[in-house]
Amino acid sequence: MSEIRNFDIFFYNDLIVCPDCMKNFKVHKQTYRIKETFMYVLYEYDEFLERLFFQYRHI
Repeated sequence: MSEIRNFDIFFYNDLIVCPDCMKNFKVHKQTYRIKETFMYVLYEYDEFLERLFFQYRHI
């Protein structure tokens, strides 16, 4: 948890996701190459994250 929190504090002045929700994020930290593009994945896309995106889109 502290690793995630430190990352967010470093890049953002205000956290977008509450600390309780952040506890549900699953750290992934992998780099994938798709053709000539590198994709950096920090968190797993799971059901919890999907619900957060859905909520965010409907605000």
